[in-house]
Amino acid sequence: MTTRELTSAVNCAHNGVVAGLGVGSMFLRTINTCCKSMCHSNEASKEARQRMFSMINMFGLPAVFFMVTPDDSNIFRMKVHANPNEHIDPTNENMDKQECLMEFQFRSKLRFEYPGLSAFDFESMIDIVVKHIVGWDDEKHSHTEDGGVFG
Repeated sequence: MTTRELTSAVNCAHNGVVAGLGVGSMFLRTINTCCKSMCHSNEASKEARQRMFSMINMFGLPAVFFMVTPDDSNIFRMKVHANPNEHIDPTNENMDKQECLMEFQFRSKLRFEYPGLSAFDFESMIDIVVKHIVGWDDEKHSHTEDGGVFG
């Protein structure tokens, strides 16, 4: 190993660039492995905590939390899935109280007759949320082009 190889490996390590398989970089990796703290030790915890605080300082506190909870008793899509050969009018704005109650009872009956529809509908909702809100393409296993709501 020459001084030039070692200097080059040190410069790459300082700049965060992977130096490759050269003798200098292999020497630095060996030293790093020998001098690193053991997993699950207090030193490793301290190092992880310092990294976490530095990421919080750079990016801010992680504060994103949301839930997806569709109401199975009031889902128009369940009515459509249960009656695929029937045309169902989604615009029932002028329903009186009796019709509204009958509609609610019908949808409740559908939930018990077709329990898999609730799971199917929930899975569809999760797919939509993951793709369009989170911004993750499950088929490609990578982010979507628009990046979702969170960028």
